[in-house]
Amino acid sequence: ILYPPNGPVRITPQEGRLVLFLPDLPHEVAENRSAETRLSIGMNIGPA
Repeated sequence: ILYPPNGPVRITPQEGRLVLFLPDLPHEVAENRSAETRLSIGMNIGPA
């Protein structure tokens, strides 16, 4: 879930999807409630 100034944006997980956004944008990874394994990797690239 991304939290830009105009309100929350929920990104639906999709196999092979890569989501990039500015490092100062508030965000979170919601709980995985499915039976499928989900891998979420977070990192910062460049200055924050």
